[in-house]
Amino acid sequence: MQYLARMVLLPLLCITVFITGCEYIHTGSREDCEANYWGVWGLKIHISDAVTKMATGEEAHVVATDGDYVEILTFYSVVDSSEVLFHGSSGREGLYDIHIENPGYHDWDSSGVRVFLSGCTLVAANVYAAMIPE
Repeated sequence: MQYLARMVLLPLLCITVFITGCEYIHTGSREDCEANYWGVWGLKIHISDAVTKMATGEEAHVVATDGDYVEILTFYSVVDSSEVLFHGSSGREGLYDIHIENPGYHDWDSSGVRVFLSGCTLVAANVYAAMIPE
């Protein structure tokens, strides 16, 4: 009987500890995860000229909205002379509308840009805006 108890109870105990441990890891609270995704850019907006395929937009005005939330995105850099990079939505999930005004170009809009959490990882949205000259 003791042999049977060890053969059944010990594996059952190990499985219970394993499942409980995994459940604890994956269902940590939002506060437990914040250190992992705070400061991570949720939105990365890549801007280029639709005709020349060259970088444009260093003087662009890029706005992201999610309901009542409004953020003016920050110019980050010119990437390989082929695009200008703006970033924003640091550590924030959302379903965004993006509006870009760039001197000499038609306004550019996109909606439904999703930034979300997967576990404790913020999954960023890369948006490529090919600006059409006026």
